Amino acid sequence: MGIQNCRPQRLVATGRHGKLASTWRLMAAGLVSLGLSAAAWGQSPEPAAGDFPAEKLQSLVDEVVAAGKSPAVFAACGGPGGETVVVASGIRKQGKDALVTVDDLIHIGSCTKAMTAAMIARLVDQGKLNWDDTIGERLPNLADKIDAGWHDRTLVQLLSHTAGVPRDAANWWAGKGESIDGKRRSIIEAELAGPPPSEEPAWDYSNLGVMIAGQMAAETEGITWEDLIRRELFEPLGMESAGFGAPGKPRTLDQPFGHTQPPDGQFAPYHMDNAPPLGPAGRVHLKMADWLKFTALFCGGEPEGFLSSESIERLTTPIAEEYALGWSVSEREWGQGQVLNHNGSNGLWMAVCWIAPNTGRAYVVVINHGGETAATTADEVVGGMIALDRTVTSRQ
Repeated sequence: MGIQNCRPQRLVATGRHGKLASTWRLMAAGLVSLGLSAAAWGQSPEPAAGDFPAEKLQSLVDEVVAAGKSPAVFAACGGPGGETVVVASGIRKQGKDALVTVDDLIHIGSCTKAMTAAMIARLVDQGKLNWDDTIGERLPNLADKIDAGWHDRTLVQLLSHTAGVPRDAANWWAGKGESIDGKRRSIIEAELAGPPPSEEPAWDYSNLGVMIAGQMAAETEGITWEDLIRRELFEPLGMESAGFGAPGKPRTLDQPFGHTQPPDGQFAPYHMDNAPPLGPAGRVHLKMADWLKFTALFCGGEPEGFLSSESIERLTTPIAEEYALGWSVSEREWGQGQVLNHNGSNGLWMAVCWIAPNTGRAYVVVINHGGETAATTADEVVGGMIALDRTVTSRQ
């Protein structure tokens, strides 16, 4: 079904963070800490007895698809602590025979938030922004159009979901006919016209807050968030496939479709995404291998000087509810301490990312449906992949 037959207003990026219960059940039975060999990031290690069992990961995703749990599954692991592996299984669109490939584009939903935060960190490192910059300072043209109570909310508060702004815009599709910057400004003006709530929660997940932070950075540089994240993140990291919105073209099978999962269990394909103004909070698509180029920033594989150590610490230090700037932060034995994670879904896709900085490993999984079972299925694959990676360590 094409986008013209859908109701896109119903879509919202529904990224979740936290324990990922089913993965934790797989891991909780005393996994030993990972201790992977230090292979240079971006280089192929020489074949050895301890290489990652890619064929077993392929079998895992094949079995998930064969069991009818998703039209397709993508899984990848990488980082300087071990081998880089990308696998895929399944079909691009329910009811069609076109098979997915490891080079297909996937949608990562709210995992975009960590990218927006890293983009802003780059500008902080360059002296163009400060973490305590406020809405009033960076969006001066809106200062007299929004309630003064919002003026002092900072970039850190917006990126950590502690600014008290609403979770979502009342209408992300507002501002028809305007430029993307105009649409974002009109949404900010409408949503912040009234005063902040008298009793603000200490933490409240907010797509709107991350969008505002992205717009603050964009207006500082005088370009759109889309152009800014290309300049500061995608291009220097070589993430050539990264773009925005639903992958591919709506009436072709050049890329995978997202799917819903109705009560009868039959996956229904859709080529659509959330409204463009939501971009900084959840509209990036890219290849799995390019996603690993980004996750490498947080597990010791970053290009030298790309982000300062102070910025890495800022991005990964929890502020409230175990949440930092675009990352949930927790402790796991298999990660030898602190690990980072985030989920992302626009209701048609489910993406999951786990990073273990102390072992130099990142694990990402995407399935092309966003139904009730999506998170559980993605967690199952992540848990299996981490367990396979652990077998590499045990043989070394």
